[in-house]
Amino acid sequence: DPFGALLTKNLYYSIVDMNQNSGLGAVTLKNQVLLNDSLCKGNLTACKHANGRDWWLISHKAYSTLYYKYLITPYGIQGPFIQSIGINRTNDVGQAGFSPDGNHFACYNLQSNPPPNLELFNFDRCTGLLSNPVHIAMLDSATGVGVAFSPNSHYLYVSSTRYVYQFDVTAPNIPASQTTVAVWDGFYSPNPPFGTYFDIAQLAPDGKIYISTG
Repeated sequence: DPFGALLTKNLYYSIVDMNQNSGLGAVTLKNQVLLNDSLCKGNLTACKHANGRDWWLISHKAYSTLYYKYLITPYGIQGPFIQSIGINRTNDVGQAGFSPDGNHFACYNLQSNPPPNLELFNFDRCTGLLSNPVHIAMLDSATGVGVAFSPNSHYLYVSSTRYVYQFDVTAPNIPASQTTVAVWDGFYSPNPPFGTYFDIAQLAPDGKIYISTG
């Protein structure tokens, strides 16, 4: 594993008191270790609980099928709640994300063996449980990977270096719904080999998906 020496060892948290500094906030507790383990780089994301107040925070243990989940409430952080589901992930590089309605969770990673993998799950915002994994092997020799859902949570977009794919997460056969919606235009900045490839993606408040070039 070429990334083996770059394992993430800790998950940290800090506390900001927004009542301090005239409403601008101040850090009252900094860099506290929440979890000490070998974790996949990146892929850290959160989803609002069904109660509309609390949050689920999710991370993946490297070289395993284990997801660590924490419930963040006004009274503290609960967990970790551990679930084994999906494929065995190495110390991968990629992106994970929830759909805006919180019903779907996607994880796309770069692995040298097997090839880059996309996994899609259902998510229960009450219990924090993942279910119904759908695995899709991406066979385009991707070197940069990102995921983002449409504003209506109907479609999943996957940025894969030279291509952007669309999946219909409501389709009976999600892998079969794959279609290509964008192809890299060959532009370099400022010059080769620095191509403006498709990389990490993010749905913004304006309803558009923005993709970095890596």
